[in-house]
Amino acid sequence: MKGELKFEGPAWDNISKEAKDLLSKIICKEACRFSTEKILEHEWLANPTEKLSSNELVTVTAKLKKYSSSIKLEKALRCYISSKIENEDIQKLKNTFKALDINGDGKLSYEEFLQSFKGLMSPDQIKKLITSIDVDSNGNISYNEFLAAAIEEHIFLNNDYALDSFKYLDTDKNRKISLNEFKSFLSKIFSEEYTKQMLEIIKLFDLNSDEEIDWFEFKRMLKKFWK
Repeated sequence: MKGELKFEGPAWDNISKEAKDLLSKIICKEACRFSTEKILEHEWLANPTEKLSSNELVTVTAKLKKYSSSIKLEKALRCYISSKIENEDIQKLKNTFKALDINGDGKLSYEEFLQSFKGLMSPDQIKKLITSIDVDSNGNISYNEFLAAAIEEHIFLNNDYALDSFKYLDTDKNRKISLNEFKSFLSKIFSEEYTKQMLEIIKLFDLNSDEEIDWFEFKRMLKKFWK
């Protein structure tokens, strides 16, 4: 052993530079090895929230940008589905949110986005991105809004979560979602004009033209939204 740790190979791609720095101070020649006190004082341990690697930031950026171009109906459904997801399915996204939430207040601000995504997006791009993700328009990105934007396809299209959403929208429990039921849901979030526009889009998925969306049509709509 030469006393020099090299971080080579794909296994190290998602490890932060702070973590690598600490490892290099521990796995090295005795003359330059950190004492226990110095290890505990190191930045990586002093700030327990793991910083994201450049690869992880690029991946998150791509997901958020893709979501930002989605129609509002899809965003509303994603927000509902993300509120029902079990913790084990989103642990990685939960950790990502914590890493981005620098001050730990449970929401992502413009300043935190700017600090984390500097070099990947311009300030103007970040402002536009936040506006497009901020469904409740309070100027910040909540944990649920972040999950809705960054959720993986296999989770979004998971039958259990999709069925939960279907049942929620099907208020009269007739196993179909009427246009009026969609209208009731959408009007709580969007303007009357935008709700009308969304209803016209929903009609495109009403294959038998009965002004109701059954389970098969609902799943088809979710899959189309993802594309």
